[in-house]
Amino acid sequence: MIILGWSHQSFSQEKLPVKAMIETLTAGVTKTIDLDFTPGNIIVGNPSVCNFIALREQKQITLVPKKNGNTSVTIQDLEKRNRVVITITVIVSDRAKVAAELRDLLKDVEGVKIKIIGKKVLIDGEILLPAHLNRIITVANQYSKEELGVIATLSPVAQKIIADKMQEDIHKMGHKEVRVRAVNQKFLVEGTVERGPDGDENRNAVLAIETAKTYVPDIFVTQAEKEGVIEKPSGGPPVVVNLLVVKAKPAAQPEKLVRITTHYVELSKNYAKNFAFNWSPGIQDESTIELKKGNLATTVTATVSSLIPKLNKAKTHGHARVLESSTLVVQNNSTGKLENATQIPITVFSTSGGATQQGTEFQDVGLTMEILPTTLEDSTQVRLNIAFKLKAVIDFNERGQPSISLNNINTVLIVNSGESAAIGGIVSNNLASNYNRIPSSLANNENLLFNLYRSKSFQNNKSQFVIFVTPEILQTASEGAKDLKRKFRVK
Repeated sequence: MIILGWSHQSFSQEKLPVKAMIETLTAGVTKTIDLDFTPGNIIVGNPSVCNFIALREQKQITLVPKKNGNTSVTIQDLEKRNRVVITITVIVSDRAKVAAELRDLLKDVEGVKIKIIGKKVLIDGEILLPAHLNRIITVANQYSKEELGVIATLSPVAQKIIADKMQEDIHKMGHKEVRVRAVNQKFLVEGTVERGPDGDENRNAVLAIETAKTYVPDIFVTQAEKEGVIEKPSGGPPVVVNLLVVKAKPAAQPEKLVRITTHYVELSKNYAKNFAFNWSPGIQDESTIELKKGNLATTVTATVSSLIPKLNKAKTHGHARVLESSTLVVQNNSTGKLENATQIPITVFSTSGGATQQGTEFQDVGLTMEILPTTLEDSTQVRLNIAFKLKAVIDFNERGQPSISLNNINTVLIVNSGESAAIGGIVSNNLASNYNRIPSSLANNENLLFNLYRSKSFQNNKSQFVIFVTPEILQTASEGAKDLKRKFRVK
């Protein structure tokens, strides 16, 4: 036993924990150990098995193994306190013998090369299969790191096969714009993927990368690095490199436009029977009627296709009279309003100071229609929420003051784009029975209701008032503008 002394005056004998270490060394291969203190006395059990070199300024000790055997090294600090005890096993390795053993164990691995360089045996070459690299590392772990190293890599051919398989599976997930390339033992995943759902916009990119990682053998990346057989530089890039770009969030699609065309028609009852009405359209039973001061016939609805040719034919033969037509373009899920009303003078009387005074007020009379169109998804159908408000003169008192009825009607229809919904029964003929009592100043009014009231056929219950509502889905606003210009012959 050798004791190397180092004199130092100690003023404190505080007891510190002793660190125990175990080292397996190869004869002739030194090893330097870093210390967190300046070494003082160093005690070696059997210096013929392993000796040392003290590097006090660097706070290091270099172990020098000599021959096969076991020994221990105790390192004290400057205050002669035991700080580190190293149990050492020294083995003697025949590198040629090791190389022969490795050639026999790895003889089935294509591309492997066994080399003896200096005091170390190296396993080199380009391995074709990841499973073979797994086998190499398993064998290498049976030897000490000092006598055997692994510098073998996957061959470019193997990397290309793995990269193609990664790309194939990622494409099966629907990400056709993703490419995978193998470069210097790295797999570069490039291209673009669709944006993920809100709150997880990188989801598709993460799934693509995780899919690629399943093709990189754990033994190649994790276990080799964990065991220290293959050393990975600190801070280096991962084996699968994420170069994916997530596509920007697409701009919101503009809402569709719906053109609403209405025709207010007086239609002969006899002709109406042959007008090819469809009385089983997509009409929902959500109609409501509110009556105030007056009576109204039951509202009936139907659909009709190719309205304009049929209406023109009926007009030509005197079976129909178009009182008015209106066109309105509105945004999907927005309310449009069509108002056909006129102000009529109403004589009002007031008493002040015992005297009766006469004045005039004006009130709107006519038909107002509010329409909320909603296009149905993956369909050419349009849901129409229609609200009618009808204010009509139904009678006059002895002073000539009119009685005005207010009727609110709400209905919901589902109509194909380009088809027409026919709504009848909104105005009944009993509202016109007092037409002859309406003052001439009102009777000559061009409002559609007064036009309707002047019809003897309507008064005699030989015709009916029908509103045709035709929704058309437009792709752009310019499409509706072109049709309007063509209708009004505007260049």
